[in-house]
Amino acid sequence: MNKVWDMFGMDECEDYEEECECDIATPSFLRGRGSSSSSNDLDIPCFIRKNKSIMSESKQIEVKKTDREILQEKVDEYYKIFISKNEKSILTYLLYAVYYLKNKDNKFNYNDLLIFLNKNKDIILSTDIYMKLIYLCYCNLESNRTIDKRETLNLLDESYKKIAFTNLKINIDLKTITEKEVKDIINSDKIIDKIDDVLWYLYNGRNSNLAVSWLRN
Repeated sequence: MNKVWDMFGMDECEDYEEECECDIATPSFLRGRGSSSSSNDLDIPCFIRKNKSIMSESKQIEVKKTDREILQEKVDEYYKIFISKNEKSILTYLLYAVYYLKNKDNKFNYNDLLIFLNKNKDIILSTDIYMKLIYLCYCNLESNRTIDKRETLNLLDESYKKIAFTNLKINIDLKTITEKEVKDIINSDKIIDKIDDVLWYLYNGRNSNLAVSWLRN
């Protein structure tokens, strides 16, 4: 018997009876117990035993998501619904654009945004906050996206085109919600109702130096 346990680098089975349990995936063998013979024949299957503490260590530990991760998942889920709507909020669409551009997220179709903005160009030109967010889109586009940058620039009025050429920083007139407000939004499940606030919060969480600066007239 001891020879069998020695083969596996283990002590005698009797020493483990209180601490161990059978692991049925690893069979071994014992001598026949029905004979008083000292024969070394092995004919009864048994199993190598495993310490219970090892089993407990293998259990997966659930990691709690942060508030930011919860918000990111929710805005991604809602984007699929938002983008399929016939009527879209210009403000929400632009906030999705600056958020996804900042994160270099490929799920956002920028060409569709340009088509949408051109259809609403008169409203956009008359609304300062839209101009500012389009300017942010322009700044967040990678330098090799020359066509997208040119089309975005064409949506701006002359004053914002000058800002783009001189690379000035601007002040965005949108309130950034607090951490407490974020928790309240999550707990009340009002993320979709507060989608604009949530998107702006997530965008500023990337420490944008464009969102908290100044504008030269």
